Amino acid sequence: MSVIRVWCRRAQAKIASKYSEEIAKFAEQRLNHDEELLTEMASCEDWESLRELQAAWAAQLLKDYMEQTEEMLQLARGA
Repeated sequence: MSVIRVWCRRAQAKIASKYSEEIAKFAEQRLNHDEELLTEMASCEDWESLRELQAAWAAQLLKDYMEQTEEMLQLARGA
């Protein structure tokens, strides 16, 4: 196997590892936010507070996905 192929395979493994780490970090973040939502839902006293909580959760969801997309794009640019 040529030196170039060995280098390419190592680089690919390193990139795949970075992507895996980033995805695992994101999944943990989302699970934490979802857990917080469930905990807060238990304390809602009326439909309005539940609706407000759900709206805040949805806004956080969009923010998290937008930030994660940027992280993945930066990894791709650095790759």
